[in-house]
Amino acid sequence: MSILKSILNAGIEDNMKLSDEARLKILNGSIFVAAFNIIIYNIMFIYFAPDIALEMSLFRYVCSIFILLAWKLNKKGKTKYSIHLLLIFSMISVFYVTYFYLGPDYGFQIYFTIFSVFPFVYFSSEQTLLRLFYAFLNLSCYFFLEIGRYNYVFTQDYKYYNSSIASMYKHMNIIIGFTAIVLVMYMYEYIIRKDEKALKIALENARYHAEYDYLTDTLNRRILSEYIREHMTEELSVIMWDVDDFKKINDVYGHAVGDQVLISLCNLVKKEITRECKFSRWGGEEFLILVEDISYNRVLDIAEKIRREISESQIIEGHKVTISIGVTKKRRDDSFKTLLSRVDDLMYQAKKNGKNIVIESC
Repeated sequence: MSILKSILNAGIEDNMKLSDEARLKILNGSIFVAAFNIIIYNIMFIYFAPDIALEMSLFRYVCSIFILLAWKLNKKGKTKYSIHLLLIFSMISVFYVTYFYLGPDYGFQIYFTIFSVFPFVYFSSEQTLLRLFYAFLNLSCYFFLEIGRYNYVFTQDYKYYNSSIASMYKHMNIIIGFTAIVLVMYMYEYIIRKDEKALKIALENARYHAEYDYLTDTLNRRILSEYIREHMTEELSVIMWDVDDFKKINDVYGHAVGDQVLISLCNLVKKEITRECKFSRWGGEEFLILVEDISYNRVLDIAEKIRREISESQIIEGHKVTISIGVTKKRRDDSFKTLLSRVDDLMYQAKKNGKNIVIESC
């Protein structure tokens, strides 16, 4: 299993796009399947045409060596060259044995219909001309070998010609070709599905980071500001709180502990607020809670409960962590600026009046 993994993963780099990674795995797998296919057929030639088996096979063995070199190019990151090597020498090996020896009865020309599909998987969507070139070239080779007139050894009066063997090879090639196309198309679909999944996750992550604070998992200031502006015609209350002496916490215990304090405080607050509340990191150690559809007295109760829970919690061993809170509700003549300015003033009054208290103004 580890050998197969090392074969398929040749040339894959960290941070490579998922589509490129999957495409490279298909290419690596195709290289070894193509080389193996040539070798197996060459061995089979020994049994039905022993006198000329070496003559038929020698050039194809050379082609298989060049095909395997394509894998070495992948390992060195030269994928664009390896694709050409794989396609060209796969085509040459099939063309050689069909044109000079077996003719159309043995069905090897069928592989050109397969080869015409593979470029659309091996090459990226930016390489449309290369895709079309190889597709057209392979289709032309197929029709030439299928219906063209050319001198091949295994005519019906040749001593090694056997209609049963010819039929067996033709059906084998159809089955192998069909299987190869199905597998490659399945893998191609897998690439698309994997890319779509990765894109969906990336969009979800981008949306999350655009709306939430990465540290505290609360809404960011921009999102809550936009929401408040859009709902200024409704009944709103706001709670603004700030961690008391937070600079001292950072100076004494370090910023990592400071970050953990903010996370712990926010987790405590989330347990106390209701679904009608929107919770945002307003800046640094300052936070804002927007409350809708709740009476102002209930909002004051929530603010006091938050203050008390935090004051009584053991956030840092040997150090009491407290917060100062300002609370207000929207007045008829309030704008976004006046509402936020008032609650900010109330919060700073709480700090000036001894900290660890709630000051409100309706």
